[in-house]
Amino acid sequence: MAALGDSLGHANYRSGETMNLQTMTATTVLLVVLTSIFCSHSALAQEDKLYVIASGSKSEVKVLEPALRYFRSEVTENSDLQFSADEEMDSVMSSCRETIGVSPTEERDCRLQAARRVMVEQVLEVVATPSGKRWEIWLRAMDSEGVLLFEDYVEPEETQLSDAAKLALPLLAHKYLCTARQVASSCETQGGGTTTSGAVVNAGVTVDRGEKIVNEIVDDTAFLTVKSVPSGAAVSVNGAAVGVTPYQDELMLGRYVVVVESGALYYPAREELNLTSAGAKVNVDLEPRFGTLNVTSTPNGAEVYVDGELAGTTPLKQEKKPSGSYGVRVALASYLDETRTVAVEDGKTAKLAVELVHNVGELYVTSEPAGAAVTLNDTSMDAVTPATFTGLQPGTYKLVLSKAGYGDAVEKAKVARGERATVAATLEARLGLVSVLASYDDGTPCEGAVFIDGTKEGDTPLKVTLSAAQHTVLVECELGSGETTVEVEHNGKQKVEVVVSTGPKTAGYVLVEKGKFEMGSPTSEEGRYDAETQHTVTLTRSFYLKATEVTQGEWRALMGNNPSSFSSCGDDCPVEQVSWYDALAYSNALSRLEGSKECYDLSGCSGTPGKEGYSCPDDLSFKLSCEGYRLPTEAEWEYAARAGTGTRFSSGDAESDLGKAGWYEGNSGSKTHAVGQKAANAWGLYDMHGNVWEWTWDWYGDYPSKATDPVGGKTGSGRVLRGGGWGSGARGCRAAIRGYYSPSYRGGLLGFRPVRSSP
Repeated sequence: MAALGDSLGHANYRSGETMNLQTMTATTVLLVVLTSIFCSHSALAQEDKLYVIASGSKSEVKVLEPALRYFRSEVTENSDLQFSADEEMDSVMSSCRETIGVSPTEERDCRLQAARRVMVEQVLEVVATPSGKRWEIWLRAMDSEGVLLFEDYVEPEETQLSDAAKLALPLLAHKYLCTARQVASSCETQGGGTTTSGAVVNAGVTVDRGEKIVNEIVDDTAFLTVKSVPSGAAVSVNGAAVGVTPYQDELMLGRYVVVVESGALYYPAREELNLTSAGAKVNVDLEPRFGTLNVTSTPNGAEVYVDGELAGTTPLKQEKKPSGSYGVRVALASYLDETRTVAVEDGKTAKLAVELVHNVGELYVTSEPAGAAVTLNDTSMDAVTPATFTGLQPGTYKLVLSKAGYGDAVEKAKVARGERATVAATLEARLGLVSVLASYDDGTPCEGAVFIDGTKEGDTPLKVTLSAAQHTVLVECELGSGETTVEVEHNGKQKVEVVVSTGPKTAGYVLVEKGKFEMGSPTSEEGRYDAETQHTVTLTRSFYLKATEVTQGEWRALMGNNPSSFSSCGDDCPVEQVSWYDALAYSNALSRLEGSKECYDLSGCSGTPGKEGYSCPDDLSFKLSCEGYRLPTEAEWEYAARAGTGTRFSSGDAESDLGKAGWYEGNSGSKTHAVGQKAANAWGLYDMHGNVWEWTWDWYGDYPSKATDPVGGKTGSGRVLRGGGWGSGARGCRAAIRGYYSPSYRGGLLGFRPVRSSP
């Protein structure tokens, strides 16, 4: 390497003082400047930054540092330098003496620290500009405001550097990027970690990065290649951060320490080598400093807290978990928490499986009387006594038991884990006196049985003591029944007047008085069938039967659709294409319309009445005493159709007689007709023969020898149809004719008419 000269000359400093600089080469100047930065151990209370700007790819290498560092060797106890800030020095020295003492050695240290504190405001600038293989080097000192204090220039002919020297300059510069405060004791390099006496602590491991290595500058260079698994790891060379793996660079020959590291999850790898002309390759597999944490529980779905932080729910798997000891808490509602300490080791899976223990108990509650609603800790429970409540957290519970007509009972219960607590409460009755009277809807008094909430309590007029709650009062008189509700007041006296209706509210119904008749056909009747065995039937209840078949208009108004095939016939024509199930649904809807109790429980049915697919269970039942509308029994239908006659048709025996009373094959034109167009029978009922077949309640089966209020068997071949239709011959329209179909069957020949029992 060519010499740069024997002297850098003299430089002016502040008030004209001079200072001598040692003879050095340009490279030595940089090394002296940079090395001196890291040889000082005096702490500075100065926030000025150390700036190092250098890049091998740029045309200029620029180094800025506190001027104090450059003049360090000149600042001694007997320094000839004069400081303009003597007062500041005295202040710093006083503080220093109070801290470290006043021995001669310590006094010297304090003076040195004070001098450095003052001079840190001055900045030395070393500028090296390449010109081919020659470098022009300027040394400048400026104050903090940029005022030039002195400068010195190295002659160009003295600044010739080798290519190796050019490569060395940026490496040296990048190696020391730190603040002035850090320079005195330690320095953060771009590679991460902290240098202290040449060692770095990273990932819990002390690594000597080779910061103190100073290679002699030579002309020869070679390539250094560094690879790692995983890739992307940071690479430092002699303490200078140079890039990430995979990394390759051309360095001058010499001794190097290569450190490869990838954050806290891997242990750093260090390799020391001598770079020769053959180059060098460093391949490292970074050892993991992590493991896997698996947490499972029975049952699943428990929350997992790791060192107090929610990590997820079981089953939980945390990969790349830094090795170490962790506090793990597993928590699930209604279960006891489980807390464990788990050690995660390098490259291993730590498994924690916990079986959670139920942290619940039971509470059994009874009351006298039963049927009381239960409120638990101000929460209404969907249960009445006697009741068992499970899955309760251990603790004390407040219970309130309530029942209409009774005062509330308030109790406390203590529930323990794994145990059953019992509470038995007695509710005090709250009573009132009620007087029940009844009259017909025309105002005429009636005498009859009084039923309170379905239980007969006596006959009108009646006085009865009831609980202070809402009750249903039903009165059944000879000509009808009436019903109302009453809210009984505690310790009160109330009068209830029940109005008894004498018939359906819907117009068009005919009262059919109870009686006895011969059902079926005699063996001598023309066109009879064997299934029409004649027998005596007694009906003990009068009933109201619709005077006509249900029309399309009536069906649409109530059900919202019209399933009829003959819809073009008009609203006054009978509805058809209705199944037996559809007829029941219509009857219930009519009951609801009038505010009457429904005769059928159709809660198990599915689909939409009047549309394909509507069906109900086969075990449906009803009572003749039901209040609402229903289908007539087979016996009721024939009794009403005959209207006291014993002939083939209610109008006579001849086919011509049939033509007067109904629409059949001989006169219908193969279609339905408006209801009520033919002559009514003796009791005022229309179309009992023909137009459409009519559904009745009964299952089809053999008749008994005699019967009272028969309702048919519990099963059969199908549900019975009576009366014939527009497509039937005279034989099929007789009063005794019987047909049947599956209750789900629909057809253009099938209709119905409802009935309502008379009280």
